Amino acid sequence: MHTSITCPSGLQGAVRGLKMREINLFTSRKRVRDGSMFSAVLEQCWLETTDPGPYTLDSSGKLDWRKVLQGDRLFTLLKIRTISYPEKYEFSVRCENPRCQRSKPFDWELDLNDLPTNPLTPTAREVLLNGNRFRTLLPVSGRWVEWGLLLGEDEERLSQIIEKTTEREELATAAMAFRVKAVEGIDASPRAKEHWIEDLDVQDFATLEAAMSAEVCGVDTGIEVVCPTCGEVFAVDLPFDRSFIRPRHKAAT
Repeated sequence: MHTSITCPSGLQGAVRGLKMREINLFTSRKRVRDGSMFSAVLEQCWLETTDPGPYTLDSSGKLDWRKVLQGDRLFTLLKIRTISYPEKYEFSVRCENPRCQRSKPFDWELDLNDLPTNPLTPTAREVLLNGNRFRTLLPVSGRWVEWGLLLGEDEERLSQIIEKTTEREELATAAMAFRVKAVEGIDASPRAKEHWIEDLDVQDFATLEAAMSAEVCGVDTGIEVVCPTCGEVFAVDLPFDRSFIRPRHKAAT
């Protein structure tokens, strides 16, 4: 089965559902370590490009998914998943209320088609077409920062760091370091950028983070969940665990 889709950037094409060869890609340790599994799955499930949007196709008309925006990649992956498994996505989540008597995780269902999508803004599209370099002036340090939207190749390198890091703040610093291209008066090496971000005033960090968030396109994966025991409403990020690729099949009753 296949369907036509329009990505947040305006990229249009046709995708098909997963086959077992793609399931095997998701379970490949090598692919997980080098971060290439998503690109490989997208390349195999993308059938044709009807409108390249802001991207340039190669001489054979092929789309390079490592050069595609992270937001388009996630949007396409979610569409591939909904074609493969039309039923709602069920995952486990644990209540975040420390006073809740529930000790075990509970199941939550979500229709992936209901997730809101943010389109690529005209400004971001223009910047992307001209080198993917935005400029933001930081209020405290007074420095100009050049940064870009995350592409597939950035996502792959970042996933290698995620494999080795569990601290949320370290991941936030690493993600921002990948997006920062240059800082006025600062060495452009990866290590220098990371040190600069770690030493950044919180107001400057918030300004830069807000500027980046305003131009991000893609699917909003932050969702609200309600605990069935205490009624607590809390936000979680959509999990991408094993059940995303191989849903659990409930036993017949």
